[in-house]
Amino acid sequence: MCEMAGPTHNPDYPAERVAPLRAYAAAAKQATVARLEEALHTLKGRGIPPTAEAIFMVSGLRYQVIRRNDIALRIWQAASPGLASKREQARARRGRRKSTSSVGMALARPPDPFAGQTRAQLVALARRQQERIGMLEARVAAAEERARANAARHETLALERVRVDLRIARLEADVARYEVVFGSVRRDRMQEEMVE
Repeated sequence: MCEMAGPTHNPDYPAERVAPLRAYAAAAKQATVARLEEALHTLKGRGIPPTAEAIFMVSGLRYQVIRRNDIALRIWQAASPGLASKREQARARRGRRKSTSSVGMALARPPDPFAGQTRAQLVALARRQQERIGMLEARVAAAEERARANAARHETLALERVRVDLRIARLEADVARYEVVFGSVRRDRMQEEMVE
């Protein structure tokens, strides 16, 4: 039913539902590449180096948009003289020669935030995160329990209020009956007194 299944693809959605979204994303990606290429051409014509600020001023593309688009990022990195000189300096320091495309591919990948950590540090980090998750789950459970207790207390108070209102209504009805009875007794007594 589903075209692909993986961390970014939900197997619950059929491919025909997701296809328009994928087509839109591909079109947006291509539009970003076209805007970047046009901006680079404009900057080259003006003799301005293609920095992130210059590209933003010409095309309105922010660096974050370029960075999310791997094709646009490689195009920008290849056109940027500052990045090219940094790559050349790094290559000279290492004493190795790599092709420009492989360097561009290496720069296009996001850095691994855990690469410089030892296994013990990673284990400690994982344990801290597990403790944090457990603490947050306990907080959620306590909040849910408080909400249930408040709901039960609210229901009890509402039921008690209904009972009080019912008792008041009964007492008012009793008072009205007694007034009728006592009123007739008073009239009878007053008539007896008048007769005497």
